[in-house]
Amino acid sequence: MNPHKAQDPQISLRQDLPARQVLNNQELACLMVGFLEDGYTSDNAQRRKNLLMLAVLNHAFYHAGTEALWRSIPSLSPFLRLLPQLCDETSEQSENVTQAIKADPWSRFRFYSPKTTSIVLVDDADMDKTMPLHWFNFLLNLPSRPTSLFPRLVELTVGSLRGVNSVIPFQVSRGLRTVSVSNFSKATDYETLGKGAVTSLVTNFAFNAPWLSELAIESPLTDALRKTLCQYSALEAASFTVSLPFNVSQISFLKAMNCCIRSLSLFPDETEGVRSWSSNGTHLTIFGRENAKASIAELKVTGDGTVVFQSTAHDDGVFAIPQILHRLSHSATQIAELSFERSQPDFRFPDTSVTWYEERLPHFLPEDVYEDFTTRLGRLTTLSLKYIPFLDPAFTVSLVSRLSRMPQLQTLCLLPVPFTSNERHRMILPTLECLRTLSSANLDLRHLTISLDMSTFPSNIPTISLPGHSLETLFIMPYYSNQKPPVSDLVALATYLDHLFPHLQDIASFFYEKQPCPSVEEVSKFAVGLWKDVAHMITPYQSLRKHVESQLVQNLFGGER
Repeated sequence: MNPHKAQDPQISLRQDLPARQVLNNQELACLMVGFLEDGYTSDNAQRRKNLLMLAVLNHAFYHAGTEALWRSIPSLSPFLRLLPQLCDETSEQSENVTQAIKADPWSRFRFYSPKTTSIVLVDDADMDKTMPLHWFNFLLNLPSRPTSLFPRLVELTVGSLRGVNSVIPFQVSRGLRTVSVSNFSKATDYETLGKGAVTSLVTNFAFNAPWLSELAIESPLTDALRKTLCQYSALEAASFTVSLPFNVSQISFLKAMNCCIRSLSLFPDETEGVRSWSSNGTHLTIFGRENAKASIAELKVTGDGTVVFQSTAHDDGVFAIPQILHRLSHSATQIAELSFERSQPDFRFPDTSVTWYEERLPHFLPEDVYEDFTTRLGRLTTLSLKYIPFLDPAFTVSLVSRLSRMPQLQTLCLLPVPFTSNERHRMILPTLECLRTLSSANLDLRHLTISLDMSTFPSNIPTISLPGHSLETLFIMPYYSNQKPPVSDLVALATYLDHLFPHLQDIASFFYEKQPCPSVEEVSKFAVGLWKDVAHMITPYQSLRKHVESQLVQNLFGGER
């Protein structure tokens, strides 16, 4: 026998093949589980159900599935079941519990907790029975406890401070990146930490989670909270709840922070029983020259039409939005994403309020709002004005005509609603012709949602120029056309859109979603049929082009093979 034969690399490879095959199965299982996880990020229950089904298939899927299950935990209960449970001294289990405490009560917990990167603290009726707070504190004070309960945790949602939940935020990893804190403004929710519960949490994260970059606080901002927030050094995205009436001074503490917040979301405190009203013109009071150095790159403001930026001593602050745009163009020129959405598009105002607003139109519509907004905020990549009533019925037309000055726009949503149902407030909307301008001036645009006057169809079809504009989604809310157009018009419309945007992927799905009010729902129902028909015409155009392109490539390069 050749003594060197065992060193033959081919023989060695064949000997290693079974082991390598097992490893491949494990890797494949991990990839499949990871793919499944990505598909169920918004449905945690369905995600866990599917992972549990996979875990019983075989050894490889068991390891991959359990790893994924422990990665994101919707409650603290699974971890508490890994610890010795409190039981009656006369119980048969008491001896087992005693033995576990003498050995290492944290051994199972210590094995699984490093796998977890995301956890949600919620009320759990069984948790208080199986793991009372005093028992957990007893276990926590044992020398065998882990230094950090969740050493790899990066995302924490604090939805409850009852029982053991109140301890966990103070025992997590220093590597936390994202924290969301629910509203604990009711007295019964402060049972563990007292009235300074949220402030205590925020202070804890400021000093014990130095790399925290995203923070959402649903409780209204207080002076103590603002002072504590100034201690954060790595915060990039923040979501705060502001009291009404809103005044910019409520967020002036941002100037004193040691970090550079790029994304700011503001939500009104709608739990307030009685609303006080701000004086006319004070809703956007300048709070300092440092405004010009604002680092905000994304601003989102949401809420009921009666509480978004209370602008006057009388009614609806949603009409302050043109003023807000004007102010931002002078104080936050680095802003990149801007979104406003009204949750009650059909809210109607008393006649006295309507008259009051109309008489003060110049106050609510700065003279140079369009010019300054489009010129100074040229870095905008996202602009969304959703279900906003504008005192100027032609606001959208004026804005769209200047969008060529915003060449970096990638997402645009312009869905205005009428001020009232009165004919004099009928919206003046852009026509389909505006798409021709957008296709030539806003080349970075990828997602467009817009209300258009569909009473006329374009007669001049542009010549297609490949590769063409890269717009992917186009959702047109069709106004002033409630009858299905003839086939000839549908063909012209499909050809028009296809030539302007040859890479369209979706023009109809938006209208299958639940709409916020009856008036928008009515327009949306008409849109479903219209854009479904147009989509059926555009798809063959695209398929034919792909076939022709494939044939050209084959003819050019096929002969060289």
